[in-house]
Amino acid sequence: MSNYSVIRLDTVQALQEAQFAWDDLWWRSECTWPTLRAALVAQWVEQFAPQRQFKALVVEHQGTWLAALPLLRRRCGVLPVGVLTSNPWAPCGELLLDSTCDGPAVIDALLGALRSDGGLLWLDGVCIHSTRWQQFAQRCQTVGLPCHIRPATEVGWLEIGGDWEAYKASLSRSHRQAMTKASRRLEKAGRVQLDLRCELGGDELPELLCHGFEVEDRSWKGQTGSSVLRAAGMFDYFLNQARQLAVWQQLVLVWLRLDGHPIAFLYAYMAKNVLHAFKIGYDQQYAVYSPGQLLFYYLLERLHYDGQCRALDFMGPLTEAASRWRPASYSTGRVAVAAGGLLARAALWGYRRLWPPLRSLRDTLTQRPVAQASEKHVAAQS
Repeated sequence: MSNYSVIRLDTVQALQEAQFAWDDLWWRSECTWPTLRAALVAQWVEQFAPQRQFKALVVEHQGTWLAALPLLRRRCGVLPVGVLTSNPWAPCGELLLDSTCDGPAVIDALLGALRSDGGLLWLDGVCIHSTRWQQFAQRCQTVGLPCHIRPATEVGWLEIGGDWEAYKASLSRSHRQAMTKASRRLEKAGRVQLDLRCELGGDELPELLCHGFEVEDRSWKGQTGSSVLRAAGMFDYFLNQARQLAVWQQLVLVWLRLDGHPIAFLYAYMAKNVLHAFKIGYDQQYAVYSPGQLLFYYLLERLHYDGQCRALDFMGPLTEAASRWRPASYSTGRVAVAAGGLLARAALWGYRRLWPPLRSLRDTLTQRPVAQASEKHVAAQS
């Protein structure tokens, strides 16, 4: 008979009341994002899904929490669907699993609770090749729950050593030359400063964050209306998040300044000796100096010499700009599970069998007008 029991946290208040046990599990898990801690998961739900049904499943053994999965319940027609507490504004949903526990046995207990709830699980943005999700998929197969993993994006992950010169030499010659040239040009234009703040008080945060996100607003994000300052309610959300991170001493704000004027800004988290570079923006008036790349150049130099950080997580899709720093990568994607019921199984079967060709057809139809426009442009230039 299993020695594991399942606790259900059915409200945000229940999660907040259990934050010490939840956060203790987070510290013992392999997850490094501090946004997965209880207070920030609760904050996310209150901001983005206040009307949705919240439910977190927790596996415990003799009073110790060994696994937790925060979910929102919604309906797709008549089919109940469970999704994670996460979106592009903040990654606050993942599977927390004690890295020293009997993973398969603990996951079996979690799957038993998910099966009793039934429906379809649609879990986006998870680290699909991590030990926890590979064990999750294997146990789904063993207990007979249909499960499908679909990769979505690669995310940059850069190990930080102590030898800055050796790391710099490992970069491509063209990138080293570009950074050296940009640095010299910027230094000729005025006094250059990397302003890194990691010990922050709540009283100073409103002004500091406003100045930081004003830099982001002067980038292309401001023009498209997707910056923090132009999205309704988002500045207050990030301010509340930053205040909590600052209490935990897990908030890092970085500016690249020219004669005191901020030309690039990074909003980041530091947890478990990993710096998570979540939001970066730069003033397009200074684009000729590559301010975003120079911020990372000076920041990586600082991290190598400080010796306090073991890795830099670029977060988000691995872009061409980030790839120039020669990071390794990890894969994120979707885990879909038919947790119970014939309708859920049919939906997952359709997703696995029918969606790939439909997506291919959609991509073909989307690309065709672009190709035709390109051909017309070439013809016009002939």
